[in-house]
Amino acid sequence: MNRTAGLVRFLLVFIISISAAFAATPQLNLLPQPKQIEPGAGELSLRDGFVVRYSGVQDERVTRAVDRMYDRISRKLGFVVMKEPVVANPMTLEITCDKKSGEVQKVTDDESYTLDVSATGAVLHAVEPLGALRGLETLYQLAYNTGDGYGSVPALKIADAPRFAWRGLLLDVARHYMPLEQIEREIDGLSAVKMNVMHLHLSDDQSFRVVSKKYPELTEKASHGQFYTQEQIKELIAYARDRGVRIVPEFDVPGHSMAWLAAFPDLAVLPYDPNEKFTHFGGYGNTLDPSNPKLMKMLDRLFGEMASLFPDEYFHIGGDEVVYSIWDKSSAIAEFKQKHNLKDDQALQAYFNIELEKVLSKHKKKMMGWNEILHADLPTSTVIQSWVGTSALEEAVQRGYPVVVSLGYYLDNYMPAAFHYMMDPLHPDPQTYEDFMGAIPGGQKNKGLIADRDAAKNFKPSPEMEKLVLGGEAAEWTEVTTPWSIDAEMWPRLAGIAERFWSPAEVKDVTSLYRRLDALTLELSDLGISPDETLRVLRVRLAGSDADAKVINVFVETVEPTKMFTRHIRSKKAGMYSINTPINRLVDAVPPESRVAWQFHAAVNNWLADHKAQDLKFIRKTLQRWENNDPQMSRLVDTNPRMAEAKPLVDSLRGYLNAASEAIGYIERGEQAPAWWTQAQRAVLDAPRSDAADLQIANVCDVRRLVDVASGVSNMSTTMFCIGD
Repeated sequence: MNRTAGLVRFLLVFIISISAAFAATPQLNLLPQPKQIEPGAGELSLRDGFVVRYSGVQDERVTRAVDRMYDRISRKLGFVVMKEPVVANPMTLEITCDKKSGEVQKVTDDESYTLDVSATGAVLHAVEPLGALRGLETLYQLAYNTGDGYGSVPALKIADAPRFAWRGLLLDVARHYMPLEQIEREIDGLSAVKMNVMHLHLSDDQSFRVVSKKYPELTEKASHGQFYTQEQIKELIAYARDRGVRIVPEFDVPGHSMAWLAAFPDLAVLPYDPNEKFTHFGGYGNTLDPSNPKLMKMLDRLFGEMASLFPDEYFHIGGDEVVYSIWDKSSAIAEFKQKHNLKDDQALQAYFNIELEKVLSKHKKKMMGWNEILHADLPTSTVIQSWVGTSALEEAVQRGYPVVVSLGYYLDNYMPAAFHYMMDPLHPDPQTYEDFMGAIPGGQKNKGLIADRDAAKNFKPSPEMEKLVLGGEAAEWTEVTTPWSIDAEMWPRLAGIAERFWSPAEVKDVTSLYRRLDALTLELSDLGISPDETLRVLRVRLAGSDADAKVINVFVETVEPTKMFTRHIRSKKAGMYSINTPINRLVDAVPPESRVAWQFHAAVNNWLADHKAQDLKFIRKTLQRWENNDPQMSRLVDTNPRMAEAKPLVDSLRGYLNAASEAIGYIERGEQAPAWWTQAQRAVLDAPRSDAADLQIANVCDVRRLVDVASGVSNMSTTMFCIGD
């Protein structure tokens, strides 16, 4: 692999841009980046406010969005941007929409818009009101403070439209309940970055979250007292529509259904005690019985009720991870398979899904499900949500099924924003897999990653197949996530995924992305989404004082949560994997990726390549801060019981920092380190590490590289990631 090419590809600023015009205005913090930008001359001053005038089709969603925009721009700029200026000739924003949208937002709605800003006013034109909502978000992002403390919008012309029609977030509210206002806040965030689907995972083994008037037992016996009323769901749907976001419901059947059995034990494959509440995650011991004639009748009534409640044309049935070994224990299922000439359990699930599709079709819904529901007898209107590998995506589109891609977008895997960003729905990048595999402990032996990398190399979709990829969804599963930690787990990484779904495929400059994510994090606070503040509060509570929290703040720069499903596996083995497991450990106060570790990694790459003084200055300053913090952090892990689990990390980090500092000294002096020193440092780097506290040290591969270069070993290899070793 050409590592030098990798460095050029991922670490230089603005190598790839949308156009030469956009490159001329590098400080525009638009995210996602528009399809086309043409810079203009001057700027539109907001000092005296501006008047909005409407023409064409009128839509109350647009007028309400304008009202929200005035408030958000005022917050962002720090002065009141007036709706009714007192000057004689106020600036004007003219908004024009050509045609109406339907009462229910559809995947085919037109979201394109143009925005023309000059020194005398602005014109926002959209085919449909949905496009106007997207253009208003762009206008908000363009606003910046001028030197006098007021604000302006730069003069320019934008022509914009999304690359994919389906740009969503799956939010799991079944494992851990999320209050309605929390979901609404996330919808605000989705709208801010031009995403348009909130996929709610509303039932699973642990709970059923929506009140059914036909089957009230589902929430009475299977929600642990936390559920959404139908009025709340209606409120949420209206809230989302106002912001251009569709709500797609998911009720998982026939697997992931233990909560259903608490209410209706007679639908279980195996005998089930309804008094045994299923509160842990994993280890599914039962499922719904597809051979039971009562089940489809119940689903007809229940899904008919839910179809009336949720107006979106798509209805998600889950269908994933059915444990066939449970079905194999049932004589009734064996008889059913024989009667219907079903050769195996996969054929039985296909039979069940085909019957369920008929039910949903009767209720005027299109069925959607995970990879596992794919079967040749399903109508090709069925949407397949691809999550298990590129080969599964390829199989679905080859058979003619529309697909929504989630592979590479699982936020609860704690991958860096750059990883998600480089995972294109249509053209997954094998090099991204390669870099990631080389950066995490054991990654090069991970069979799943190897298979995905190899499949990505061979995936060459035809134009007809490409049209079947509707778009993608990020996924936020909540086994180890709660309302007080979810914002920090999702944001700002989710915005990088939003750009991947909206912007042209060639927009993929990682350095530019991180700069704009920093700006977006501030803007999200205008919506009440403050991931940094959330983590700060968690650290103060963990530390017990502001002074000790500052010590943790520095240590957190050096670590990240373990990647993939490592924490899930360890929690399950430890018996700490349930709905009431404490989510207040050090790992819960650490962001999915360390921004400082990323900067350190880039500086090491750049310094070894170019030996620029500013890179060395940053490296030394950062190492010194981490080294100075060590005595206080060592005290904390020895005296604070809630910090004790991090002691192995603190001890390992001390050795790495010493190795890095000494290596830099040898390199800077132009000396080759003696063999005894090299042997000693490699012993430190090669020592087994336990990744204590579900955390791992972030820059081990950078330290190893510095030691190699100091020892006279040519190591100019670079990767996008340095999140382990």
